[in-house]
Amino acid sequence: GGILEFFREKGASVKGLDIGKEYIEYGKKTHNIDLEVGTLSTSRISYTPDLIIYSHVLEHILDVNKEIELIKSISKENTIIYIEVPGIKQIHKNYEMNILKYFQNAHTFHFTLESLKNLMSKHGFELICGNQFVMSAFRNSNINNGIVNDYKSSIRYIMSIERKRPFYIFTKRAIINFLKRLILLILDKTHTRNLARKLNSNFF
Repeated sequence: GGILEFFREKGASVKGLDIGKEYIEYGKKTHNIDLEVGTLSTSRISYTPDLIIYSHVLEHILDVNKEIELIKSISKENTIIYIEVPGIKQIHKNYEMNILKYFQNAHTFHFTLESLKNLMSKHGFELICGNQFVMSAFRNSNINNGIVNDYKSSIRYIMSIERKRPFYIFTKRAIINFLKRLILLILDKTHTRNLARKLNSNFF
């Protein structure tokens, strides 16, 4: 409910959906926001939202085409749809450069910015802005931007990561992550982790 609380503080009406009952209960208790156990197909939304946020949701959906059509049905001309999913072309920054750690059974689809753009374009949405993380914003559009096939570039990227993976332990990111884990281990052993967390919440 943290994202929704930000918008509510700005004067917006907000509603949140999640299939995890424990998350809904936590959000209600912590933020006192209108939250509901369910999905877009089961919820009764009586208004047309200005902003729809799908943060790390779409990669779990079994029928993404049906889900986008549901989004389409409750959106208006100037509704903005924000979609954030794990980007397959960001493995070099996450997952210890190991694609097998990226793939997991909870994710039914894997996206690049281009493949997500293709999916949304198929249902009448155009990309406003986005990156390969993937963090992206779309809006309704009658413009047909066509399909961009990035299969070959995705395969080239994956092969490149596989070649570089054995050397991951020597990268700056790997060294920093190792030092962080080492520091956390020392703090846990000395029972000072809570104190350190208060001093520097960004690190811990």
